[in-house]
Amino acid sequence: MSDSGCYQCGEALDPDRTGRLETCGKCHAHVRVCYNCRFYGRAAANECAEPAAEPVHRKDKPNNCDFFRLSGGKASSGISEAAAREQLKNLFKNF
Repeated sequence: MSDSGCYQCGEALDPDRTGRLETCGKCHAHVRVCYNCRFYGRAAANECAEPAAEPVHRKDKPNNCDFFRLSGGKASSGISEAAAREQLKNLFKNF
């Protein structure tokens, strides 16, 4: 295992298990999606920093991109964006 984390829950992902139908063991989100790829970036064209990649319209759905590389999947704070959103939701749920 590496420090690669699921885009949805932050769970560690096995870099050897990135097949199209592989899912996260914790939240069951698909692993081979743009959001888990090291080339994914909102500022890039088609939200992909790999210029030769074909555009993918559903970033949360499994795809067969030849350039897919599992990302660290963590925000700069050390947790995934989804985990940070969940923490914020829990923080303000009583308001």
